[in-house]
Amino acid sequence: MVAAVMAFLTQSQIAEETIQTSGMQLGENWTLAPGSRERDGYFASTDVSFTLADFTKYSSVWIGLSGLPAVTVRGVDVDHTDRIRFQNDARVKAVLAARDKAQGCVQVADAAVAEGPRAGYARRQAARGSVPDPEHALQKRKASRDA
Repeated sequence: MVAAVMAFLTQSQIAEETIQTSGMQLGENWTLAPGSRERDGYFASTDVSFTLADFTKYSSVWIGLSGLPAVTVRGVDVDHTDRIRFQNDARVKAVLAARDKAQGCVQVADAAVAEGPRAGYARRQAARGSVPDPEHALQKRKASRDA
């Protein structure tokens, strides 16, 4: 079966350097009956992973693999070359949305947004001109964790 999968992937023009096999397992199938268990043959499995760079081929590859006898598609992972940038942008947007939501709640409650104690401390330090060097503060935290 692995040979059939590999041949199909090659035929589908999946780059050979992106195809990887792993997790080969061999074992026995057992059938449980009341008061006993009987060996009912054997099984073999191998995981095959690959990278599909052309997303327009996704459906044909999926249908082709799922149509092979004794082949099970157990998972699909989707990634993007700019994933880290997208994640960082999403985090910033999430924080901005949370801030806007909090401000909206505060307006409805006819209250004011309060800052946490650390924000007030940092503002007072900055006003005094004694803002600690961030690199020095980071080294201090690392040293205290290692101690």
